Amino acid sequence: MRTEMGLLLKDWGLLKSQGKGIIYVLIGGAALMVGALDNPKIDREESAAFLGVYIIVTMAVYFSNMLAYDEMDHGFLYLFSLPVTKKDYVREKYIFCISLDAAVWLLGLVITTVVSLTGSYGNDLKKMLFIITWGMIAGVVLIALIIPVRLKFDGEKGRLMIPVIALLLGGAGMLAGKVCGSLGVNPTEIFQKLDALSEGQLLGGGILFGVICLAISYVCSLRVLEKKEY
Repeated sequence: MRTEMGLLLKDWGLLKSQGKGIIYVLIGGAALMVGALDNPKIDREESAAFLGVYIIVTMAVYFSNMLAYDEMDHGFLYLFSLPVTKKDYVREKYIFCISLDAAVWLLGLVITTVVSLTGSYGNDLKKMLFIITWGMIAGVVLIALIIPVRLKFDGEKGRLMIPVIALLLGGAGMLAGKVCGSLGVNPTEIFQKLDALSEGQLLGGGILFGVICLAISYVCSLRVLEKKEY
């Protein structure tokens, strides 16, 4: 536990040194939100919740990519010369990223609520909470994807592999839709059944999916790192 606390303090120090990047993320989110609020076709509550979702998802990617700092200047070689095991390292990364994702979710919820109430952009807080929580689930899934990829592929290769995998997943989704069509299964009916579920059921399913993704990701990350020699 003491080892993980030391790693958490290290990552927290790195995060504080990247303050400008975080400010740019907030400015970008605010600009996009203004554009969304000016669009009459977009629901007001959805517009107000957009900033929270944007911050959560963007920062989840930002936190996960902080592994790049550990790779610089033979950082792993030095790190594992200390009393730090590979299991300690992997576990700390997930604790760090998920904890910050939850903190950003809370921040996004507060900002969204304040902006919504002060700007008269809608006051359906339950709906905004639902949307923002889905943003957190999306952030968790991104963390689960990025960490093992960055551990497997070093440097720029790891950065390039993430959009490649995203494209492959998108292609797989399209292929699955065509396969369903050829088998006589209408994907629209599946979405209609999902739409018929209550918000609580959808959130429960989303949270379960996120937990499964994290569990698989953690095992993959640990195996990837254990195979590497430093």
